[in-house]
Amino acid sequence: AQVALSKADYLLVLDSLPTLAVRKAANLLPTRVTAESSGTFVNFEGRMLAFERAFDPGIPIKTTGEGDHPPRTFETETPGGQPLPAWAILALLLGRPADLPALRRELAVDDPRLQGLADIDADGEGVCINGSGQPAATAVQAPAAANPQPGSFRVLPTEDLFGAEFLASLSAPLDAVRSQPWVLLHPGDADTCGVAAGDSARLTTAYGQIKVEVRISTDMAAGSIVVPRLWGTCLENLVPGGCFDGRLEKGGAP
Repeated sequence: AQVALSKADYLLVLDSLPTLAVRKAANLLPTRVTAESSGTFVNFEGRMLAFERAFDPGIPIKTTGEGDHPPRTFETETPGGQPLPAWAILALLLGRPADLPALRRELAVDDPRLQGLADIDADGEGVCINGSGQPAATAVQAPAAANPQPGSFRVLPTEDLFGAEFLASLSAPLDAVRSQPWVLLHPGDADTCGVAAGDSARLTTAYGQIKVEVRISTDMAAGSIVVPRLWGTCLENLVPGGCFDGRLEKGGAP
């Protein structure tokens, strides 16, 4: 991500979080957070899901009143409610009305990957799609590596209880319970690599190298390892539900 951002001639960012892109931005347009917006996301299953705004943004009375009675000023707008959802800001920049249903209909027509977008609602189960935009009948199993070498694995990213979600990674009180990077593998694979539960190992992937704690489970499939996505490490770019090749070796820091 850092390499890609460094090649940008000009970077305009629409966001509500202190991401890497925000820190590198030439200009930042603040947006509403997810709970203050309506929109759509695609989960790791490849399912498009709609969500609705939970509440309107605004500055808390505790802040506006500085701990005392709130200001006796009456306005037609909520103080602190100026930010718009990112999609609405982008629509206005393009000279389009900030009409979410209309934008969804246009996107569904223009991009086959978003087929069904116009019909989903926040109370439904969404639409499971694949890369062509057609509903996915079954999950696609990633092919196994040909002639795998000892220590070579299919790496399966997953979520961790603490530290995998970006907002949680910004919470200092969670530091005490946030785990260090780890891998989970089959006992037979552990024997092949010469590692035991609790050992330190070096995981090498296309995302870089990182020191991990070895965990072992008989429920694991041989030839695969599970790693958590953890923000603040080279594992933060992993996408839960995907898989890629990696190598595990006994040892300390990369």
